[in-house]
Amino acid sequence: MAKEPSVKLISNTWIPIETLFAVWAQSRPTQYPELFKWLAGSRTETYQPSPSPELIGSVLTAVSVSEARAARVITQEEIYSAFKTIAAMDLPITESIHFTWGFSDLPIEWREQAVRKRQWGFWLTSMREFTMEDFYTDGHYADPPEGTVSEESLKFFHGTLESIQTAYRHLQDHYGWSPEKARKVIPLCATHNGTMFSNLRTLLNTVSSRTCWIAQIDLWGPFVLSMVKSLGEIDPMLGNIISPPCFKRFEEDFLGCKYEGINENRCSGKDMYAPCPLYVAQIEGATRAESQYSVFTTNWGTEDKFVKDALRLIPTWESIWNRDPFTGKLKTK
Repeated sequence: MAKEPSVKLISNTWIPIETLFAVWAQSRPTQYPELFKWLAGSRTETYQPSPSPELIGSVLTAVSVSEARAARVITQEEIYSAFKTIAAMDLPITESIHFTWGFSDLPIEWREQAVRKRQWGFWLTSMREFTMEDFYTDGHYADPPEGTVSEESLKFFHGTLESIQTAYRHLQDHYGWSPEKARKVIPLCATHNGTMFSNLRTLLNTVSSRTCWIAQIDLWGPFVLSMVKSLGEIDPMLGNIISPPCFKRFEEDFLGCKYEGINENRCSGKDMYAPCPLYVAQIEGATRAESQYSVFTTNWGTEDKFVKDALRLIPTWESIWNRDPFTGKLKTK
């Protein structure tokens, strides 16, 4: 039986939101005069439109931000407001926040998608350590999503994996191949362990592009859900930062669909798969097949296999984005 993949946060930049705010405020001393006067130990001085060089030269740290908040020199709302602005504008300073993730039983096919974002770093368990001789027997492979394939085809799939496992062993035992040579037969669905790391900017851009309804949410969803949960445990604001590419972060205005042609083909029936529910609900004048539209609004009991597959994905999509899957409205702000 295939093992469930696991992604856990190993470490991250300490108090990341305060760190980001410190970087932001450091470049805007006139925007936060009381904070910099407090930092310089001159709270009673009358603020001047142009701060003195000594105030500008004061270094604001993440710890200072936390202390200033405790002293009520600055509020949590101001910190969150700045964070929303920074995240929504996709500013380079989000690269100052780093995350290190540990994973187990991550499919090779997922890694091959992730490395397209060149800012991601990976450190993988060697195949000499994580032997693949029993990858099928030990469950180190990924099945297709439950309910998306027939029992007969799944049985054939498992039989194929078992044959590959046998071939992998035979190449080494009978022909003397090294593990590095024999691994050429290992399938993309095989899983492995390791570590990956990125900054906040890369994480947000990768997640936004790859968990779109069209862009393989089925493959990325389970891993992103784990990441979002970990981010929310650091700070609830981080847990709500993920946004689909058709919406601005923390906003509810529809920006337009990057995959309009694909969705139009799905709405018209040229493409057999179901369209994105946001597209169907948001695009004014979109070509709509009434049967497709009704599926997403009333006929939840349909037996159409592609519609059933689409409905299966909606809870994952909704959990990742923290939005209503049809209107795009934020569930919590």
